Amino acid sequence: MPREDHYKKISEETLGQNPWWKYQHETFKLPDGKTADYFFALTPGNAMIVPITTDGRLVLVSQYRYLAERMSIEFPCGGTKAGENPAATAMRELKEETGYTVTADDLRMVGNFEPDIGLVKDRTYVFLATDIDASIAPAPEEGEIVEVLLRRPDELEDMIRRGEIIDGQVLAVWALTREFISQHHGVS
Repeated sequence: MPREDHYKKISEETLGQNPWWKYQHETFKLPDGKTADYFFALTPGNAMIVPITTDGRLVLVSQYRYLAERMSIEFPCGGTKAGENPAATAMRELKEETGYTVTADDLRMVGNFEPDIGLVKDRTYVFLATDIDASIAPAPEEGEIVEVLLRRPDELEDMIRRGEIIDGQVLAVWALTREFISQHHGVS
């Protein structure tokens, strides 16, 4: 069975980039001595936050996703900016996309994962934020074209079963947070 140390990088180059990611080409040596090429996107990472209101509803956003050619219902999420830690990213994205605010003390880091390990070198950090005051009207920042949705955990479960949630990161994050939410906010 191949081991991680059997793959040796020979060279790397950036083929293109934009403010959000780089497109990379790396050449590496295989365990049998042959060389191979790998092409992938490289990002600084991102954070997804699962906000829960004081009455136990989840804060979601619905936004158009160009590649899917449809609206997508998601938890607030976004890319980490240079010099920004994942918790700061989660707080910034929550405010930008919904208008709701939390402090670092309000966050609980649940875990992290590689969302598309074969195509993108990227890490998603997952946070929970409880006690969001839903009596405050959501106010996404100007330029954010989103609709803020408040749903009970059982409603989210139904949306998943009906195929209304199509984003793989949302499904992975729900798998990571569901048990905590079930214990504290009643998912059956």
